[in-house]
Order: sequence, then C-alpha cells, then structure tokens
Amino acid sequence: CGQYTSQWWGVDLGSEKNVRYVRLQNRNDCCPERLTDVDIYLGSTAETFTGNALVKSDVSVLSNVMLEVEINALGRYIYLNRPSAAGLTVCKFYDSSLFDKQAPVNDLSFADSTTGRPWAECGQYTSQWWGVDLGSEKNVRYVRLQNRNDCCPERLTDVDIYLGSTAETFTGNALVKSDVSVLSNVMLEVEINALGRYIYLNRPSAAGLTVCKFYVFA
Repeated sequence: CGQYTSQWWGVDLGSEKNVRYVRLQNRNDCCPERLTDVDIYLGSTAETFTGNALVKSDVSVLSNVMLEVEINALGRYIYLNRPSAAGLTVCKFYDSSLFDKQAPVNDLSFADSTTGRPWAECGQYTSQWWGVDLGSEKNVRYVRLQNRNDCCPERLTDVDIYLGSTAETFTGNALVKSDVSVLSNVMLEVEINALGRYIYLNRPSAAGLTVCKFYVFA
C-alpha cells in the first residue's frame, strides 16, 4: 500500500465498544518501518480517520513483535494512520472487544485500496490465510479479488477458497474453489454458490498472501 501519500487502515467494530487495548504485529521479512510512527484514532465517524479522536500517537512496532497498546476509550470505528511517510503494513490487528484467537475480521473490515483500507498483507507465515466473517450464514454466489499492480503479483496465485461455519481458521470449512490465480491489477470474479458464514483465502504453496480488494456477493 506504499502508493498513498497518507496511509490509513480502519475497522468497523459493528457498534460502539469500550476498547481497552489493541494489539498490532509487524512483519519479520522486510519493511518494518511501515508500522512505525502510527497514530490510532477511535470514534463514531466512518469513511476515514478524520473526525475521530486521536487516542494514541507515534506508535512503533518492531519486526515480528506483537505490541499491546492501551486505549480505554469508546468508539465504533478504529483507524491506524501513518502520516509521516508513505506505506502502512499491518500483519495482525486485534482489539480487546473482538479479540478471539485469530478469528477473521468482520464483514466491514475489508481490504480495499481505493477506499483507504489498504491491501491486507501477511507475508511472514508459512501457510498464509486471511478471512472474513459475513456476520451470519449467507448464500455466497461469487467473490471478486484484485491483485496489486506495483509488485509481488505471485502473492495472489494458487489460492484456495474455503467457506463454512467454523471460525478461528480455514480448517474445518469446505474447500469451494482451489488454485485461484489473479494477474497483476486484475479484478477476478470467482463463482462459489455455497452456504457459509466464514470465508477464507489460503495460499498453501508458498509464504506470502496479498489481497488488494475482496468483495463477497450473496
């Protein structure tokens, strides 16, 4: 997501929550500076971090470190913003109101490079997966995925798609599509036609998974 001048990423908690703390983890393979000098905002304003309260400033996370940051404030929308330089990468992000052992982000916490929610990137793990909780069981007709156009297009190749009722991880859910590959800067539509609440992308063949846009149509 290094192409933006002001880098931010946000999560909709679904309703106003008392956020006691958040946990952030950095990469361990490269670019640790992309999770430094980060400001954290919390409030009731959607769309962008502006209009929300600055609850913590100048947060820096070392390579492959999980850092816990005390918040103790009320809000629905929580944002990370790195104003000092282009490029923001977050490998893991949990808030205390939703912390549930690596469960997927909720359905509004999508990765979208044009709305300010930059690409989701988690390149340090041997088996790479990323998931979305749709909130309830849905009849998923198809999904759309978009790759990056600046580098690393191989990180959205040979991807398996799982759908089902099991949270925590992709295992335990049905494999609904395998070996999906998306070319650089291409939006690919993949037919699913199955029921489920949790949808996961997993790239078992190699380390590194990057998704620029991901939409679910039910």
